[in-house]
This record gives sequence, C-alpha cells and structure tokens, in this order.
Amino acid sequence: MYCISRMLFSSRFLCVFRSMQKNIIWLSAAAGILLTACQAPKQPVPVLPQVEKPPVVAPAFMVSKWAMLPDWATLDLTPSWPALQQSCRALRFKPKWQP
Repeated sequence: MYCISRMLFSSRFLCVFRSMQKNIIWLSAAAGILLTACQAPKQPVPVLPQVEKPPVVAPAFMVSKWAMLPDWATLDLTPSWPALQQSCRALRFKPKWQP
C-alpha cells in the first residue's frame, strides 16, 4: 500500500498524468472540429408547382319517364318487394315520418 500511494503522489507520475490530460483535451477538441466539418450539406426543399383544381360542376339532372329505363317493362320486381317493406318498417318509427 505504501508503494502505491508513494507512486500516485510522486512528481513523475503527476507530470505524466498532466501531459496525458492535456493530450486528451487536444485530441477531443480536434475530433470535435473534424466531426463538425464532416456534416453533409443541407439539401434545398423542392418547391412543388401549384396545381389548379378544376371547378366542381354539379351534375345535370333531367326529368325522365319510367318507360325510358331499359327493360323496365320486362323485369320481375317481385324479389325487391320484401326489401322495400322492410325499409318502410324501419322508417315508420323515425320522427320525421310520423303523421
């Protein structure tokens, strides 16, 4: 124990330790400078051209007749009758459908 403590506090050890400490400081400063110099240049953000949106046009509705529908007279509408009745049963309890 005496030998170790004597070596730790000897002037030679302190001199070597201080020179290593100075070298570490200089090396870390140089590494920091080199690393900051290695940054990639920032790429400019591309500016996208403005695209004009076409105006929204409402669909043109026109009055028509049932006879204008193709195959209207020849279609069998019997299977669609239960679906119509079921939708009417669901709507009869809505407040807007009350008399």
